[in-house]
Amino acid sequence: MNDFFDHLLVKRKRRVTIGLADDVQAGKDKIAELEKQLAEAQNASTSLATASSELENLRSAYQDLETKLAEADKKRERAEKQLTEKNSELLQKESDFVQKRQVDSKTIQQLQKDVNGLRNYMTTAEKGWDLLNADIMEPLGFNEERRNQFPRDNLIRLAGDDCREPPEDLPQPEHQG
Repeated sequence: MNDFFDHLLVKRKRRVTIGLADDVQAGKDKIAELEKQLAEAQNASTSLATASSELENLRSAYQDLETKLAEADKKRERAEKQLTEKNSELLQKESDFVQKRQVDSKTIQQLQKDVNGLRNYMTTAEKGWDLLNADIMEPLGFNEERRNQFPRDNLIRLAGDDCREPPEDLPQPEHQG
């Protein structure tokens, strides 16, 4: 009976040992699984920390870009304002130039009229001088030498329509008698 009990005892110990071995193996498997999960969690934690750091970098870069965009908008607004002012100045200068050109054109036209009028006046004065010489001065006794002593300005005044009496400073004719 002892053998029987020993055998039962051995069997029982074996079952307990096999059960314990199975439990130990299951525990080891469980530990390995937990260690694997722990490693994955640590990797995830590291990845999360890296992602968090990258997110902070992105936020900082975004804020920098927002600041630069605001500065660029201000510069654009200043440039647009300056462009508007320059355009206004240019339009004013253009307007002034057009007005000046119109005034100059009118002045040139008036000067051309005056020149034409002066040409007509000079032609009339020359004809008048010829008539004065032929019809008045020669019959009054002014010889050619004496006629050449008349200053040109006085001759032009004599030939003009607005001159009724000879100027006082004209030489007087010598009467031949």
